[in-house]
Amino acid sequence: MKKSSGKHYSNDFKERIVRLYLDGHQSMTALSREYGVTTSTISKWGQAAKPIQLTNGIEINQTEINALIKENEQLKEENEILKLAAVLLGKR
Repeated sequence: MKKSSGKHYSNDFKERIVRLYLDGHQSMTALSREYGVTTSTISKWGQAAKPIQLTNGIEINQTEINALIKENEQLKEENEILKLAAVLLGKR
């Protein structure tokens, strides 16, 4: 089972830390000491924020991909519910 430290950080906080690191303003170690976030956590946030170049020229990051996957799953579920409702209403 995955161990959780119970710490949750806002997206704004994560973005600020990643921006400081990626822009070269502070090292990962310095950010870790100053903000109390482990270097591995900062590294994960940095990887998630790193842009991916798609073949059509659009840039997207892993966080955006994960949000799109979640949204797609929700839309599929809603579509199935609507299909069932249409069948049930059509039988009346």
